[in-house]
Amino acid sequence: MNLSDAFTLLEKERKLHIAFDPIACKNYLVFKWDSQQSNASILDNLLRATPFRFKPQEKNHYLIYSDPIKLQELSLSQSSLTSIECSGIIIDHTTGEFLPGAIVIVMPESFAIVSDQKGNFSLQHKTSYPNPWIEIRYLGYQTQVIHSFKDKKNFQIKLVQNYSQLPDVEIQAIRPQLNLNKVKTFPSHLNFTPAIQLSKNAFNDPLRSLQQLPGINATEDKNVGLQIRGSNVEENLILLNGLMLFSVDHFYGVFSNINPYIVSEINVYKSYFPSTFGGRSSSVINILSPAANQEFHGGIDINMITANAYAYIPLGKRINVLGAFRTTTFDLGENSTFNQIVRNKKNNDLRNRELNFDLTAINPDYSFHDYYLKGDYKISRSITASASYFKSFDKILTKYASSFNGNQNGRYADTSSWNSRGYIAGLKGSYSNNLNFELSYSRSEYEFNYMNNSGVRDLNTAYLENSQVLNSAFNNNIKFLNKINGVNSTIEAGIEFNQFRSNVKMNFNSFAIVSEDKVGNEISPFIHAQFKLSEYFKYSPGFRLIFFNQKSTPDFSPRLSLEYNSKKGFTSTLNAGRYFQYLRQGRYEDRFGREFYLWTQADKNAVPVLSSNQFELINQYKFNNSIIKTELYFKSLQGLFENLIFVDTGRSVNPKKIFREVINGRGRSYGLDLSFEQIYKYYSFNIIYSYNKSENSFPEINNEQYYQKPYVRSHQFKFIQQVKFNKFTFSCIAVYGSPLPYYDVIILTKSTSINRNPNLDIKELDDYFRIDSDLRYNIPIKKSRLEISCSILNILDRENAKFIQTLFRLADAKPGNPQIQTIGAEVNNLRRTINFGIGYHF
Repeated sequence: MNLSDAFTLLEKERKLHIAFDPIACKNYLVFKWDSQQSNASILDNLLRATPFRFKPQEKNHYLIYSDPIKLQELSLSQSSLTSIECSGIIIDHTTGEFLPGAIVIVMPESFAIVSDQKGNFSLQHKTSYPNPWIEIRYLGYQTQVIHSFKDKKNFQIKLVQNYSQLPDVEIQAIRPQLNLNKVKTFPSHLNFTPAIQLSKNAFNDPLRSLQQLPGINATEDKNVGLQIRGSNVEENLILLNGLMLFSVDHFYGVFSNINPYIVSEINVYKSYFPSTFGGRSSSVINILSPAANQEFHGGIDINMITANAYAYIPLGKRINVLGAFRTTTFDLGENSTFNQIVRNKKNNDLRNRELNFDLTAINPDYSFHDYYLKGDYKISRSITASASYFKSFDKILTKYASSFNGNQNGRYADTSSWNSRGYIAGLKGSYSNNLNFELSYSRSEYEFNYMNNSGVRDLNTAYLENSQVLNSAFNNNIKFLNKINGVNSTIEAGIEFNQFRSNVKMNFNSFAIVSEDKVGNEISPFIHAQFKLSEYFKYSPGFRLIFFNQKSTPDFSPRLSLEYNSKKGFTSTLNAGRYFQYLRQGRYEDRFGREFYLWTQADKNAVPVLSSNQFELINQYKFNNSIIKTELYFKSLQGLFENLIFVDTGRSVNPKKIFREVINGRGRSYGLDLSFEQIYKYYSFNIIYSYNKSENSFPEINNEQYYQKPYVRSHQFKFIQQVKFNKFTFSCIAVYGSPLPYYDVIILTKSTSINRNPNLDIKELDDYFRIDSDLRYNIPIKKSRLEISCSILNILDRENAKFIQTLFRLADAKPGNPQIQTIGAEVNNLRRTINFGIGYHF
C-alpha cells in the first residue's frame, strides 16, 4: 500500500491522529507493520526509506514533515546504488488470465510496485544492496523469485496457484445483528454519524426509520411514503439496488414493503442529489443490500403481524444468492392489534351530529406478502454480474353499513389491491485501477385496482352506485455509468434511458370519467464531478440534459455543491440544483384514511412537467461525542396540478353532469432543520426540531395568491433515545407535530364564489403527539443468536387523528329520497399498539 493509505489505516487501528501531506505520501509504497511494535517503532520503519520524519505532539498525535537533510542524504546515496530497470506482464500459469495488483518487490530492502489492471508492471529503482533479487507475490499463488533481471524487458512471469492444504480452524462467534445500521445523509463527505437504526423502530422498518431524520414528516401513521420538507410523495425517487419502486406501502402505510433483512445501507438525499440521479424533483432514497458474503447465514422472524425468513447463500467462490420472504401471519383486519385503525375518532361525524345516527365501520379482510431475490456472479476479478427480483402484493376487502329508523338500509363495500414488482440485471467492473463502469437494465411495474359497490335500499326503491379505479404503470430503464478516480478528483459520466407507460381508468356506474393511456420516452446524458481544490474546499458540479418526447426542447438540469471543512470539526456545505419530473402522480384518499396514488405522465395538454429549484445550506459541528447540525432550505416548484372530478350522483346520470378539470399552478417551501446528537458508551440521544412553510398557488383560486398547503405541519419535534447494555437494547421515540391544516369541503361546496381565499377556509386538527418504545433481548447460542422483542406504539394511547372528507349517499328521513351528503370524519391514526416478536439468526 502507499504511505498515505498506511497512515489512514494506522489512525483507524490505533486511534491515532496523524497530520501528513496525502499527495506527497502517495508516492511511496510500504508494507504492513508488525502489530506488536510500538507507535514510534512503526512510524520509524514506515518512514525509513522516505524523506519524511515524525514528531510526537499531544497524546496519540503525530506530525509528519519533510526533512531537507534526510532528502539530501538520500540523494547523495544514489551514486553508490545499483540501478534496476525491468518490465513485463504477470499472468496465471494455467489459464493465462491477467493478475492485476500483483506485488513486485525488490529484496532485501522491500521496495515494491503493483501490476496494473492487465498485469503489466514497469520497475525502475536504485538499491544500495550489491546483489538484490525480485520477488513476485499474489494472494493464493506461490511466490516466484527472480535473480537475473537487470535491464530485461518484456518479462512474462507465470504464477502457479498455491493448493497447499491448511489445517482446519474453528471460529466461534455470535451471529451479528443484520439490522440496518447505516443511514447516510448526503453530501456524504459530511461524515454524518447515524443516530437512526432499525432497532429504534418498533417494526424494524427501514423507511419508517427514515422518518426520524430531520426534515422528514413523522406524524403520518397511515402513509409510509416519505414527505420530505413539505414535498408530495411522488417527488421522491426510491431505489432498491438500482430498481425504481412505484409503491412502498403495506397495510395502509403502517409499514413499508422493504424487508429489513435485505438492507445494509440507505443513502438519503433530501434537497440536493447529484446528476447521476434523475426523474424526481425533491429527494432520492437509495437502498442497498449487503455485499456478497462467502458464508451461509440467515434467520426467521415471527411477530403478531408478519412472518419473515431470509438467507444469504454462497454457491462456490463466484456465486452468492440473497433471498427474503415475508407474509401476514393471519387476517390483519381481525387482528385486535389494529382494530382501531379504520374506526372514527368520534362516534359522530359532521353529518351524524345533525341527524344523530351512527356510521359503523367493519374491519376489513387484509393480507399482504413480499419477497426479494438477488444473485451475484463474479465473472472475473474485475467484473461482477448481478440480477434481482422484487414483488409486493396487498389486498383489502372493506364493508360498511348504515340505517335510518329501520326503514332504509345503506351499504358500502370496496375491494382494493395493489401489486408492485420489478427486476434488474447489470454488470459492474473496472477497465483499470482508476476507471470503473456500471451497466444495468431494469423494469418496474405497478398495478392498482379499486372497486366500490354501494347503495341505499328502502321499501320501494334501490339506489345503486358502482365505481372503479384502475391504475397501472411500468418503467423500462437502461443506465450506463463510467467513473474516473483521480488523485484529487472523481468524474462520473454516462447516459440513462427511461420508457414510461401509465394507464388510468375511473368509472362511475359504467360511465368513464377518466380514461387515459400514455407513453413517454426520456434520454438523459449526464456528468458529475468532485474536485478537491485544497485541504479545506471541495467543489462538485454536474448536469443532466434531458430529452423528453412530449417536449420540443430539452431540459437542462444543473447541480452544484460547495464544501468547506475546517479540519477542526466544523463543516459547511452549500447545495443548489434544478430538477425535472415527467412521471406524475395524483392522490386518492378514502373515508377510512387509506391513501392511494394514481400514476400518470406529463403531456402537452393537461398534466405539466414538474420542475423545481432547490437551495440548501448545511452547517455541522462535531466535538467529542456530540454533533450539532443546522439545515436551511428553499424550494420553488412549477407545474403543480390538481385533478378535479365533478360527479352529480343523482338517480339518472347525465354525461354533462360528470366532467373532469385539471388546473396547473406553482408552489414554494422553505424551512429550517436543527438537530443535536450525543453518544455515550451505553446511551445515545438525538433531539430534532423542524420548521416548514409550504404554499401553493393556482390562477383559478383567489387570483393566484399563495395559500397554505394542506396536510403539512409547520412544526415538528422529535426526541430519540437508545440504551444498550449487555444483551438488552431499549429505545424510546417521542414525536410532536403542530396542528395540521385542512380544507373543509362542506364550506367550499356551499360557496358560489370561485375567487375565494383558501386561507379563510382552512381548519386545523389537534396537534399530534406519540411515544413509542421498543425492548430487545439477544441470547447468544454458539454462532447464532435468539432475539426476543416487545414494542409498544403510542404508549399513552393518544387519539391522534386525520380528517377525511368525501361524498356519500346516505339514508334520509324521506323514504325514496336519499340525499347526497358531504361526510367529514376524524379518523384514528394508530392507537396504542403492542407487538411481540421472536427471531432466530444463524
